[in-house]
Amino acid sequence: MKFRRWYVYVLIVCVITLGIFSWHTSIKHNINNNKQEITRNQDALPQKPEPDEQEEQKKEPVDISLVAVGDDLMHLEVINDFKKSDGSYDFTPLYSDIKDEVSSADIAFINQETILGGTKLGLSGYPTFNSPQELGRDLIKVGFNVINHATNHALDKGVKGINNTISFWRSHPEVTMVGIYESQEDRDTIRVVDKKGIKIAFLSYAYGTNGIPIPKGKPYIVNIIDKNLIANDVKRAKELADAVIVSLHWGNEYQEVPSKQQKELASYLADLGVTLIIGHHPHVLEPVEWMKGKDGNNMLVAYSLGNLVSCQNEIPRLVGGMLKLNIEKDVNDRISIKNPEIIPVVTHYERYAKGFRIYKLKDYTDSLAKAHGLNRLGKHVTVQAFKNEASAVLKGWYNLK
Repeated sequence: MKFRRWYVYVLIVCVITLGIFSWHTSIKHNINNNKQEITRNQDALPQKPEPDEQEEQKKEPVDISLVAVGDDLMHLEVINDFKKSDGSYDFTPLYSDIKDEVSSADIAFINQETILGGTKLGLSGYPTFNSPQELGRDLIKVGFNVINHATNHALDKGVKGINNTISFWRSHPEVTMVGIYESQEDRDTIRVVDKKGIKIAFLSYAYGTNGIPIPKGKPYIVNIIDKNLIANDVKRAKELADAVIVSLHWGNEYQEVPSKQQKELASYLADLGVTLIIGHHPHVLEPVEWMKGKDGNNMLVAYSLGNLVSCQNEIPRLVGGMLKLNIEKDVNDRISIKNPEIIPVVTHYERYAKGFRIYKLKDYTDSLAKAHGLNRLGKHVTVQAFKNEASAVLKGWYNLK
């Protein structure tokens, strides 16, 4: 009887064990089937890209805009026209007609021909210029954010004029100033402007300083054109930036054709891999052209953008150019210049050197031309005369729209 009872117990345990094993096997089978089904569904879906692939897929071309203008030549007549009754200065009306173009650009470059030594050094015009620092303040208000001071007038007020100018711009870190420096370390620091992830290096050089010697012990104070110096600077700039723009104060005054030296230096910079040359100094317009360099580099050179403003008294010296273009970085980080054009501008003033204002040529009218101060000097000023000047030099590059 005990044996039969023990047998029954063993039988019950075996049945239970077999049941548990069968249940476990069934569940495992179902889980494996579900895993296979999930895997099949995942295989049917697009696979998530690897991190590098994902980054490449998200990349799109990046585009920034640039505006550049020529010589901001502050004759004393221009300065005096913007002096207020309290003795201060307000130059913003001078630039009001071009402010929209300037302020809307990501990068807005100007060649500030005259030093901003300030009133304490004594304001002056030709031949040794010095301008009030309110001018710099108002250039910022208009929208300029890259300022060149490497000009033949940089030393017109000596080291003090340069130091005062540098001190002023240092109080405005939102602006990049190039061309004059307070130390060798300062000169050797490449200026890089970063807009939307496109890094642009700005370099600047002048042909000389009107015979005023560079101060002893301060070879860095004004960047003078030197091929070896430029080559070294460009090499370092290319390591820091996507593109290199070089500002050159060069050429022959009042000549509308680039000199042999300009052509040779431009070709040299194209071979170095420079992206764009912004030229100034001749006080008249000179042509714009593409130039091929080594390794297929396609460089744009504007030999001279002429005067933005002056109190000069010849029609060619009163027509300047506003260079407009876009700089694009494609998905492979290659840089190219898109849609370059020149918008001609006119310096207007009336009798007795009053009423200075810069107009886009497309906005200049016959009534303004009749009121121009040059008529008083026996010059026949017309809108068409300005158009003829711009078209003769710029050919197909200029835009009157």
